[in-house]
Amino acid sequence: MLSVLHIMLIFVLITIIGYILSMNKEYKILNFRVKFTLGGILLFLGKEYTPAKEKPIRKEMHVLFIVVAFLGIILFYLFFLPIIINMVKSFIEFIYGYTSQPPQPTLIPIPFLLQYKELAVYLIIAIAIGVIVHELSHAIVALREGVKIRSWGIGMLFLFPIAFVELDEEQFTKASPRSKINIATAGIFSNAVVSLTAFTLLLIISNILPSLGVISTAIVVNNVDCSICNTTLCPAQQINISNGDIIVAIDNLRIYTPNDVEKTLANKKIGDAISLKICNNNECNEKRVVLNAINMKIYSEKGLEIPCLGISMAQTMIFEKNGLFYRYPAIENLIMHLNFIFIVNFSLYVLNAIPFVISDGSIFIKALSEILTPLKLISSKKILDLFNITILIIAIVISSYVFLRFTP
Repeated sequence: MLSVLHIMLIFVLITIIGYILSMNKEYKILNFRVKFTLGGILLFLGKEYTPAKEKPIRKEMHVLFIVVAFLGIILFYLFFLPIIINMVKSFIEFIYGYTSQPPQPTLIPIPFLLQYKELAVYLIIAIAIGVIVHELSHAIVALREGVKIRSWGIGMLFLFPIAFVELDEEQFTKASPRSKINIATAGIFSNAVVSLTAFTLLLIISNILPSLGVISTAIVVNNVDCSICNTTLCPAQQINISNGDIIVAIDNLRIYTPNDVEKTLANKKIGDAISLKICNNNECNEKRVVLNAINMKIYSEKGLEIPCLGISMAQTMIFEKNGLFYRYPAIENLIMHLNFIFIVNFSLYVLNAIPFVISDGSIFIKALSEILTPLKLISSKKILDLFNITILIIAIVISSYVFLRFTP
């Protein structure tokens, strides 16, 4: 895990040095432009697009864009901020020994999560959808408002993958406040729509699923691996456990999570016999095996002789009907994709809506201040920007520390 942190620190250091040495200049490599930023690098890929004809966003959509942007700001202060404050409070209590449990991280950098291979695909697809929809919305609305697109591209910012649209700065500066607001809030609005769509689909699916049976969870065997045990013939091989098998009970006790399996094995010793209820191919069987090996990974890390089955496992959704347990991987994958699409796009929606120097929310408030003079002081002094970015940095630092230090 620390290697991920090291890579992130090296990347940030190199890009900061590149930014200082380049003095904000661009470099041309083949037909592309490359530019260093603080903590990141940008690769300009696209060509220039000039609007053929202005077709401004209708007044109704303009108002809706503003309402959705303000709703995102409100959600941050009512939903995200209390969670961050509670995390900071719990972290302080943990540091001073008032509690033995570290807080739950709230803003974990994406590169840290990519180490979980079973989640990486869902996360990458969700990010790709969120970023593409966000930037495409900026581009479409900018062209409709008569602002030229100089280029578009991809990049990395603090190892976060990003996409961007480069607008003609002079034309954008000269655009009306209404046009600036529409362009700035287009991406915010699109992420809100995507997250709402994913959430609606999840609600529809949740109402259909009970027809397949009683919904629960169990353990699915991802791989039989005797190398984690101190024997060449581990219990899983002895009773012919296969990839895709579902373990629903051990010693007649229902198993719902990998943690349940670990707790059960922790209370056993070498030589004990256990009974596993294993389901596959629409049938369930009881299989009995003697625990003849210890888990070498746990032994090397903690010095504990915990019995080993010889499997890698994950939690899975199951449906119980007529005494049998069924698993539908396609449905489970769809739900996982929709969950990640909702979480990523909702986060992009809220975090882009709030002003914090480089966000769409900052551009939105600045453009709005040209119409509403009371906002000029807040916008010019960057009061909200500084407050929000301080909160986010604290949340990211604490979350990263807790995740790297205490997540197994």
